[in-house]
Formats: sequence, structure tokens, C-alpha cells
Amino acid sequence: MGHLIRHTRQLLKLVIFLGIASLVACDSQSDESQYAFISASVEGTNTGAPATKTIVNRQGKNHLPPEVTRIEFNITDSQGVNSTAVLNIGPETQTINFRVFANRDLVIRVDVYSGDTLSFQGESPVAALRPGQTFPFSIEADPVGEQPAPIPILNLDQNAVSVFEGDDFVNGFVNRNLTFTVSLSELANGNVTADFTVSDGTASRDNSDYLTVNGTLTIPAGSLSANFDIEVGADRRAELDETLNIVLSNVSANATLGTTTTIGTIIEDDFPGRLNDTGMTLCANEGVANLNNNNLVCADTGSTATTDGLDTAVDMEKDVTVVPAGQDAHFGRDASVNNPADGLDGFNFSKLTQSGDPLQDQTQDYATQQWDCVKDNYTSLVWEVKRIDGNLRDRFNQYTWFNSTGINDGGFAGLADPGNSTFCTDITDSGNCDTEKYIAAVNDIPATTEAPRGLCARNNWRLPTAGELLSIINHGFTKNTDYFPNTPLLDEGLARFWTSASVVEPVLLVEQTPGTDAWTVSRNGDISTGPKNGVQFVRLVADDIFE
Repeated sequence: MGHLIRHTRQLLKLVIFLGIASLVACDSQSDESQYAFISASVEGTNTGAPATKTIVNRQGKNHLPPEVTRIEFNITDSQGVNSTAVLNIGPETQTINFRVFANRDLVIRVDVYSGDTLSFQGESPVAALRPGQTFPFSIEADPVGEQPAPIPILNLDQNAVSVFEGDDFVNGFVNRNLTFTVSLSELANGNVTADFTVSDGTASRDNSDYLTVNGTLTIPAGSLSANFDIEVGADRRAELDETLNIVLSNVSANATLGTTTTIGTIIEDDFPGRLNDTGMTLCANEGVANLNNNNLVCADTGSTATTDGLDTAVDMEKDVTVVPAGQDAHFGRDASVNNPADGLDGFNFSKLTQSGDPLQDQTQDYATQQWDCVKDNYTSLVWEVKRIDGNLRDRFNQYTWFNSTGINDGGFAGLADPGNSTFCTDITDSGNCDTEKYIAAVNDIPATTEAPRGLCARNNWRLPTAGELLSIINHGFTKNTDYFPNTPLLDEGLARFWTSASVVEPVLLVEQTPGTDAWTVSRNGDISTGPKNGVQFVRLVADDIFE
């Protein structure tokens, strides 16, 4: 007789193999040959150590559960003849034998005891055996009484985990966390703990892309899940998105490990390092005077990034002029990802509603379907779109430059709106006509049933940098007015917009107090300065990071 323990989540079975020759039957009723004999042996040790008790059978030696003390056999044939035997599990080898008649169906039952407790029990029929037949036989003995509790499986959640790197260029370096979730297949008996380790993917621990390298997580008793954090290091390096690897190990004894690995992604947020292209898609020749010709289709001239072309459209009485290789139009996003469906040239914009959702039909013009913001899908910046309604965000409103925080003001806060300004047409709240108060008012636009507080579901609006304003200007033949309608154009020249940067050194050859001016950018990309107590237009920007 031997045994085999089978583990499933719901059942523990003891499989007992009977007999060296199993069941042997004979047809003679006159002597011992009419019987089949069943033999089972247990080989023990002379030390009495229960862990080494072994049942010997034709399958080989198999260890018994150490708590088993005896096995009782009960065999009944179809004529009602019953045979029983008990095999005590002791330190010495023991063998039991019993016999059955041939040509009779059999029912064999085994009762397996741990001390005086019946722990496993099994029963199986055997068809009548022919005389002399040898029949390999086994019985599955099921546990008796309460089933053992299943062991919970601990899994590391496979949903995508990502976080922005952590420098929003307003609040400085702010480390953020990648948050991972672990869960149990069922409740465990007590707290479940496991270790986690972090290793480089494309992110580098040596570069401080992430700061946490290992730790121990705990799922409290009575809970099915828990989170653990990996701290990400903030920086201002322009990089690609980066990944790191998570591995679980060393789970506590009241659980077992299932899915143990996953990946976290650090999303690059140093967007000034991510530059839009210029919008220049046409070439120019080297001509002078009347031979000078711009706005040439590069391909028509044969000009490429490495090969000069020729302009044949000039005065044919003159020599044709060279169209040089390697012009702006040959490089960058304007050349490689020029898709008119999402913005001119290499720009990639989405129109957003006040609720922050993209318009379902991005091809609609502003007269048909108004939108409130534009998201630059390449830099991930979100831009204010001006209105023509005489209210808070009217395109003709102008503002003094003012920053009361004492941070990044060049030593001069600027001019606060005294509350009676006429250059801002928001007559219902005339005190919003400096940049600081205007930003606060936009961030505090009341919530509605369709949209949360703020503009386009965001309340982190701010003044842009000069580089950010330049990133949405198309320097090519056609401007980005399809996405930025209602842009003001003054009679005396192109409208200028405030940036967040103060002028800290004089830029004119006159005596000038540092910090009294701030930088401006015009709608065609000209960079200039203006006194903070003067007025300019404002187009606010928001980082697409939801806190």
C-alpha cells in the first residue's frame, strides 16, 4: 500500500495504492488458490521517527503524512463476505494480508486515523476478478470533517501605473509617487507581508530618476488589498518617458505568490525641453533683389535635407537660382508628422470644452461649436481660448503685471489693479485687471453640473513662459487661428502677451530699474519687454497634471 497527497485549493486527498501484487483472484473453492490475497506493508525505522514512515508498494516508496497512526481496511464482496484488517503505523516494518474470492464484485473502504481521529476516508468498487488475475488498484481517501482553509494568492496589479516626473516649473522640484496595488484572492489569517524591489528599466537609479529601491508592504488582516509607493525624483532634464521594474518576493507564510512583476512609467514633464516645430514647411532660394523667391514647395525644386535644388520660377532671362539643402522645412515635426487633421504642419492640438473634454467633432469651426481651451498634445500644455463677450475672458481685456508672492518678480511686484480700471471690460468685477487677480478669477470660475471649478476642469492656470508662448506660434505662411480664434490685433501693431518672466537687467541703453519690466511675446513671435505698470494681453496656460 502507498499514498499520494494531492493539493487543490479546496481539497486534500490521500491516494492509497494496495498490494505488491494488488488483488489476485482464483476460481478454486477447495484450496487456498480460490482466493486473491491483498498485501500492504509499512517500512518504519528503529528510531520511531514518524517522518520516515513509508508504505511499500509496486509504485515505490511514498511518505505518509506524519500525523497518520493507523489505516483500517474493510472489503465486502457481492456475496456479503466481509474482510477487515488494521495496519498500525509504528517504527518497525509491518505487513497485513487478507484474501478475497474470485468472480465476486468487491467494495473496498479505507479509514485513515490520526491518533483516534478519523482524518481520511475512501471507498471504491472493484469488478469481479478472474482466477489468477492481477489487478493494480488505488483508492482516493478524502479528508474527513472541516476542510483546510485555502491559502490566499498575492498578486501585483497589472493595470498601467504612471506619474508625471514632478517639476511643474511653478512650484519647483516636487517629488511624486508611483502607486502600486497588491491584492489577495481571499482573506488571509492575519496580516500578509511581502518584500518589493525596484530596478532600472529605462529609468536609472544612479540618475535619481527614482529614489525608493526596496521595502515591505502589508495587507492588514481583514483586507483584500493594499498600496505601496515608489518615490520618483523630480528634475529639469529634457528626457523621454522612462520605466522601472517592480518585483515581489518573500511573502509571509499565510499566503502564496501569484503575479509578482510589473512596470511603472515616469512621464516626462519638462515640456520646455519638448519643443514644437516652427510651422515652416516652405523653402527659399539664394536669389538677390528680384531673383529672391520665398515660399517655394521644397519638393518642386528638388531641394532635400542633403541636396540643393533649383528655382526655375524666377525671371527666365536671368540664371536660375539655387534652393539650398537643409532648410528648416526639411527637419523636425513639420517634416515628419505633418497631419492637418490635428493642427497645421507639425502642431498637434485638441479643442476642449469647459468640462475639459475634447470636442466630439474636432473639425467644427468656432462659429458652429465654441470651445474654451486647446490642449497641445505634444507639450501637454493646455491653453486658454479668448472670448468675445465683454466679460472675464474677453479678447480685448488688458492687464497690468502683478505678483505679490515675492517669488520670480525681479525685485518688483508690479502694479495691482486699484479696482477702478477701465482697460479691463469686466465691469461686473473690475478688480480683476492685473495678472494675479485675473489668474485667481479664472482658477475660481464656479463649478456647474457639467464642469468642476476652474476653466476646462483645471484650476492650475498661470502666466506662461516666453518659450511656452513661442511654442504655439506658427511662423509659416498660415497661422494657428483655426485653434486660437479671437486673438486680438491692435491697430498700432501686433498684440503683445505678458510672460511670467521679469526683466532683471536693463535691455535698453537708458537708466532702468531692474524688475520694473516684464518680457512679452507678440502673436507673430517677436519678443520684447513692457513696464509692469502698463497693460498687455494675457493668454493663460495650465500644466496637464491633475493633483
